[in-house]
Amino acid sequence: MAQNNIDFIAAKSGFDIVDKLMKPEGSKEGMKPKEIESFINKSLGVLSSNGVYALWLYLKASNKNGNRNNRIDVVKILEECNIEIESGVGGSEEGKIINLSTDIRKLLFAKQVLEQTFIYARYRAKSLNAGERGNSEEEENADEEKRE
Repeated sequence: MAQNNIDFIAAKSGFDIVDKLMKPEGSKEGMKPKEIESFINKSLGVLSSNGVYALWLYLKASNKNGNRNNRIDVVKILEECNIEIESGVGGSEEGKIINLSTDIRKLLFAKQVLEQTFIYARYRAKSLNAGERGNSEEEENADEEKRE
């Protein structure tokens, strides 16, 4: 069953973004929750200040944006929200993002959806960061109790 609830799709996509960027146990690739939160905040800043195309470029250019298979896919997020994105010449992602600007209502809606998605991602990263801090505090308290 296809989910048509935009808020649900934004929340799911936001959680997926964090999961894609997260550093797996014992791996050298990926980021810690605090780094993810910072990356998401920078991405939100680019989106808010410069728009959808600038966000796409920033994510494409960022070396923190996961490996090739796990990149944050702006076009996929928008298509899941039933925002029809027709490509220009060649059918490339860049063509789709550029062509989005031909319809101002669609562009503004896409920006709003992406902002909501990245806000959910930020809160997910914050919650993981708080959980990580809580675990380290518990470990410190346990170590102090052992010493006493």
